[in-house]
Amino acid sequence: QDWVSNCDVDVSAVDLSQIHTECLGKRAIQAYLMTAFLEELLKFLCVRRLLWFGFVTDSWALCCYGGAAGLGFAALENALYVGGGSLATALLRAGTAVPNHLMYGLLHGAFLSRRRFGRFGGGCRRFSCTSWLSPFLPMFLH
Repeated sequence: QDWVSNCDVDVSAVDLSQIHTECLGKRAIQAYLMTAFLEELLKFLCVRRLLWFGFVTDSWALCCYGGAAGLGFAALENALYVGGGSLATALLRAGTAVPNHLMYGLLHGAFLSRRRFGRFGGGCRRFSCTSWLSPFLPMFLH
């Protein structure tokens, strides 16, 4: 049994008639919580950590740091997945997961740069729409 859904884990069941449909929703929520929420929260916290440092000179710099966080996470994740997989797994992930992690990192950088630099370069430290949109929009898109 897995730890969230209390469903029996039967990885040898290839026949679709053996899959318990009541467990599918629970497993989907489990997969979402384990992947999208945790991954995007970690990327957000990495970019958020850099938000008020002096070397972040403009909004483009923060977008680049967000993209770098996304690509770094994709590289680590690919090393873990491809280490146990094959060349086909590597090529599939290079076309799907790497661009997605880059895009989500850029979204974190863009939303946080708007928070720091504001629309006209003025900076805004108060809680705004982009403050909560930054972590949750990439989580939703993931």
